[in-house]
Order: sequence, then structure tokens, then C-alpha cells
Amino acid sequence: MSDWHDGVLRSIALNIRYFVNGRIVKQQWDVFDRSDGGFAAWRVQAKTRDGLAKEHPDFARMWDPSTFGLPWLETYRAAHPERRADLDLPAGEAPADVASPFAEAFYRVRTAPPHAQRVALFLPGNKSSSVPTLASHRQLTSRTAHMYGACRSTAAGWGACRARLR
Repeated sequence: MSDWHDGVLRSIALNIRYFVNGRIVKQQWDVFDRSDGGFAAWRVQAKTRDGLAKEHPDFARMWDPSTFGLPWLETYRAAHPERRADLDLPAGEAPADVASPFAEAFYRVRTAPPHAQRVALFLPGNKSSSVPTLASHRQLTSRTAHMYGACRSTAAGWGACRARLR
């Protein structure tokens, strides 16, 4: 989930579930709030339902996969999330036009101008290289391929590039 005000990304919230052999082995709920200092990170996490119930009893109902997609932000603050400064995105690395991958994938592609542009993506939860800049729309040249690795064009002229995160 992302929250925008006047075209500026204000916060991102996400739930990541790790499944191994059909069972959840870890879950994380992260919230990144923009302030003058950049994006501040907060996290609730657990490896088991019992662990979540012990550490965050008011939030334990969110463990079950049937709750995926249900609103969880209302109870998140009451769960006393851990402040995670190691996941913060400093202000100097958080330009006003930074976007979340979901917003780029579903919204900007529908409203983007038909000329080449660069897009700064915030990849929440990464401790380094949280904001790679990827080329998009008709900018797939040999120079782009050299900078980003394997790039391909679609029939409509849109491009897909893979950037290696360090």
C-alpha cells in the first residue's frame, strides 16, 4: 500500500510472507513513513504464529493466510512495531518523485508521457541500494543494456530491464 499527497510518496506499507513446503516460515509487516529525514522504517515480524502472539498479541490474527489483503494498518501501531533505523531511506536518497514498484507497475504506466524517462523506485526492506533508477518506455538502447543488463522491448515500445542490486 502506498499513500500519496500532492504527487509525493508519503508512506509505504507491505506484508511479506515466506512459504517453504506449503507453510509460513516467516512474516514481516513493514511501514515506511516519509519525514524531513527521509523514510523511517518500522517492522513487526515473527517466524511462527505463537511467536507473533507472544510478541504482538493484538496483531496475531494477521498471521493466518486467509487475512492476506485485509486491512492491517488499523492495528499495526497498537502492535508496537520495532523501529528499524537500519532499513531507513535517508532524505538524500528519497527524491520527491520516488515511487513504489506497485505504483509504477499499475498506475504510472497508464499515465506516463510517451517519451523516455527515468524512474526512481523505492524497494522497501533492502538495506542497500534501496532506490535503483531504471530506464523505461522507449529508452532501451545499447547504452541502456550496458547500464542495466538484459533489457527487452515490448511490441508497444515499453521496456523491461533488470538491475542488479548491490
